[in-house]
Amino acid sequence: MILKFQPSNVQGKLPRRDAFPILFERVGLETPPVIHLSNDTKTIGSCLRCPVPPCTFYSADEMVNDYFTEFPADTSTKVCPTDAVQIDTERGIPAILSEKCISCGLCVARCPVQAIVLTRGGAHVNDSENDFFRLTGKPVDASVVEAVLRQYRSTPIRGHVVDAEFAAHVYERIVLIGMQSHPQFPNLLARNLMICNGISFLIRRLGDTNMRIDSVFDSGDNRLGVAEIEYSDGVILDSPRDLLDDCAVLHARYGVPLQTIDPLVVSLRFPNKRSEYWQVIQDISQVLKIRIRSITIGALLIIMWENRKLSQNIWQQLYADASAPTIEPALRELLACEPSNIAAYPGWSRAAK
Repeated sequence: MILKFQPSNVQGKLPRRDAFPILFERVGLETPPVIHLSNDTKTIGSCLRCPVPPCTFYSADEMVNDYFTEFPADTSTKVCPTDAVQIDTERGIPAILSEKCISCGLCVARCPVQAIVLTRGGAHVNDSENDFFRLTGKPVDASVVEAVLRQYRSTPIRGHVVDAEFAAHVYERIVLIGMQSHPQFPNLLARNLMICNGISFLIRRLGDTNMRIDSVFDSGDNRLGVAEIEYSDGVILDSPRDLLDDCAVLHARYGVPLQTIDPLVVSLRFPNKRSEYWQVIQDISQVLKIRIRSITIGALLIIMWENRKLSQNIWQQLYADASAPTIEPALRELLACEPSNIAAYPGWSRAAK
């Protein structure tokens, strides 16, 4: 039986104490990462049955809003934007519903012991006991689990999992499964990818009519980011104009200095080179001196899949317009990879045509 509440009386699992992880090595889709241990042995991750599983829920610290408290934020703490990750109350493990899973890898990225495997049919949780990860026969105190997780979070990760073919597959699932799931899905996916990539990002509560801004985020150095999230190619042109309205509202009603606002468009993919979107961005920059940045869900996925984080000063590098409709230089610097690796994902980092 699968329910949506957190179990409190299940048998826990912990790693042995005579060794610790020194490296996670990714070996491709469908295959668990190899954990290299300090005693020259190897193993694979197994679900610890965390009292508050980070693959399923955000902690209170990750949802803090101390930069724009007037914003009517969606307070959902669920990691999965389609609600595919739920709790098996009989065993205390996260259970992933394949018919709801878009294979984005958010839950995979948030599992410190790498016990979740990304597959073409959806993510899969490994709960099998092995020589290193052992059942305790009783519930495990949350503080003990958290100490283990802190150690594993600091372990470096090497290798790649996703290729261009699988990335296209994920986009198909976003459209076919995610966009059909619930109205808040686009905003939740954007928010959760941003949080996973190291940025405090808030989305507006569904149904709130007092504020039209899709999102605000902490862009660092006492600056406020404001974002419009648009997945439809047909109406992406509205996003720059909506951001101008957002900037006006933040300045006129809340006293935020215009020069401290970082506007951002988050889209599913970039429009083609002939789209008026790029020219509007350029016109706004030249006439109003407001530089609207752009990023795609695809770019956020790549950053997460490569186990990188967005720095708070990256917004300056995410500017693209009609003269150069691309953010590839910023991604190459962040990911430390060859240009061809970024270009393999059309529309994710530059205008596709």
